[in-house]
Amino acid sequence: MMRTYQHWACRYILIHAVEAHYLQEKQAPHTCLALGCDVQFELPGQWAAHAIDTDHDEEIQLPNQQTMALFHNHVARVEGIEHDYLHAIARMQAEWGEEGS
Repeated sequence: MMRTYQHWACRYILIHAVEAHYLQEKQAPHTCLALGCDVQFELPGQWAAHAIDTDHDEEIQLPNQQTMALFHNHVARVEGIEHDYLHAIARMQAEWGEEGS
């Protein structure tokens, strides 16, 4: 299935939400949220960049069930948009006919 920019953005939105929940209140240096990683960060946003580069966001649990449900619903909406888009493209191509005809 084709992935849109909206689909890829879901991961980045999730990473920033996790960072905001777990780290925004800390005014002191903190370590990576992934088990076994002890990289330290001084500024907001540094963990998010690190998580994107290292895939350390894959092990992180969402803060609560409500947040988890919101993200699952958002991903489902994006996948629905992608499905509708692909269906519309296929219909348009079918209406155009074969290339060169």
